[in-house]
Amino acid sequence: MQASLGFFTLVALALVGTPQHDYLFMAISLLCGFGFGACFSVYASLVAARYGAEHVGGLYPLVFLAYGIAGVTGPALGGWLFDLTGSYRDSILLAAVVAAAGLGLTAFPGSRER
Repeated sequence: MQASLGFFTLVALALVGTPQHDYLFMAISLLCGFGFGACFSVYASLVAARYGAEHVGGLYPLVFLAYGIAGVTGPALGGWLFDLTGSYRDSILLAAVVAAAGLGLTAFPGSRER
């Protein structure tokens, strides 16, 4: 989980510096999608490894719910920030900050206890 959140944070920050270069922006966006695509399968196994297989049925739906909420609110918030600023820079920075916060929260030793 930490690796995917760290990867997304770095890729999002790389996007901030490249909006005027179409091909580079596209390549970095593809990297973001590459790292994003594994979340469904990888996060279920990480929940099992961290909290035990017996708790996956109760915990993974919460992970999936948060994923869904982000999928609905993220684009709307990004569009709203674009309307406000005329650029996606702030939206991308916000996504990087949220991913970095998730990375920080999963790094606490207490979050690994069963």
